[in-house]
Formats: sequence, C-alpha cells, structure tokens
Amino acid sequence: MPSSNQVHKQMLLILEADEQQSHSLSLLLGTYGYQTTRLKDVKALKKYRFVEKVAYCLLVDVGTKLKTHQVLHDYICDTPQLPVIAMSVASNVNLAVAYTRMGTVSFLPKPLQIENLLKAVNEGLKLSEEILAYRQQREAFELRASKLSPRENQVLQMVVDGMSSSQIARELELSVKTVSLHRTNLMSKLEADGVVHLVRMTTHGPLPKPALFWQHRD
Repeated sequence: MPSSNQVHKQMLLILEADEQQSHSLSLLLGTYGYQTTRLKDVKALKKYRFVEKVAYCLLVDVGTKLKTHQVLHDYICDTPQLPVIAMSVASNVNLAVAYTRMGTVSFLPKPLQIENLLKAVNEGLKLSEEILAYRQQREAFELRASKLSPRENQVLQMVVDGMSSSQIARELELSVKTVSLHRTNLMSKLEADGVVHLVRMTTHGPLPKPALFWQHRD
C-alpha cells in the first residue's frame, strides 16, 4: 500500500512488451492503491525525464522485445529522480547482478511474486520521495545563496574553509566587526542555524545517481 506519510504525488510507470501482462500488472497494483501509467514504448520515457513534484518509479520488462538494456542504462544516468525496477522471465544471476550494478532498485524474475513486487515498489517510491526532497532542498539553498553579495560569498567560502572571523579579517583587510556583520547577514540569508549547518548545506554536493544514492543510504 502507498505510504500514508507521502509528501508528493506518486505514480508507477509500467513499460511491458506484452500488452496483456501490462494490463494485468496495472490492475494488480491498482488493487493495492497505487496509481499507474502504462507506457507503449521506450520513447515514451522521455516525457518523464525531469518531472518535478511527482514521485515516480518505473517497472520495466527488460526482455529482448523491448531491447531496453542500453536505453535503460542511459535513462538511469540521465534521470536520477526516477528509480527503476527491472523485470524479466530470462532470470539468471549474471543478469540480476548487471542490473543491480546499473542502478536499478530491484531485479524481479517472472512470474512476479506479490510480496517481492510490493516491497520493491515501496522502496522505489520511497527513494524517489527522498531524491525529490533532496533536489528541492538544494534548489531552495541555491535560491537563497543567489541573494548573497560578492563580499558575503567571499566570507562564506572562508567560513566553510574553517577560518575564524579574525583570520578572515586579516585576509580581507577588514575589521573583525565588519566580518562578523557579514557572517551574521549571510547566515540569516541562508537560514543557517550555525556554522556546522552552514558547512553541511554548502558541501552537500550534486544530486546522486540512484545506484550511488541507494547503495550508500543508512
């Protein structure tokens, strides 16, 4: 069942070569409360590359009919906020390992087991929620940071580098009082609770790919 504490709208995308199986999977997930969208082909994925405010998870049949192996690889690299669940009747250890390394949330052999399917879907949507929240936090920070003056940006970098107000004052040939004022202003503009919070916001780095994000979660 979808999480009761979800923040964003959630949608499961189904890319399945067999029309009957696609329909059946959509109906099955619908009985558990999930919203689904059935895609006709790989090209339809382009519409969902960078959709904001919607937590998506893609369930894709990676059989030979769709020829999706390279396309799926490229899609995962280009679409970090959309976790992928790979499915296949041609299940073997090597294929499962390959797709896990590629960055899929899960590899499910067919016929699908309901318990494993629901577990993978919940994990995928949770990951999508986390990535969307991350992106929104970064975008909010970047917006606030754009309001800093050139001098405040300069002081910010020095604070992040671990320099004290007195060291910054000497480096910029300013009074400690002036540096302290800049620090107060930039902390206010960035809505930082303290230096540790400030450093964490400015050094968080770019949005991770799903594989890295998933494998390094606590």
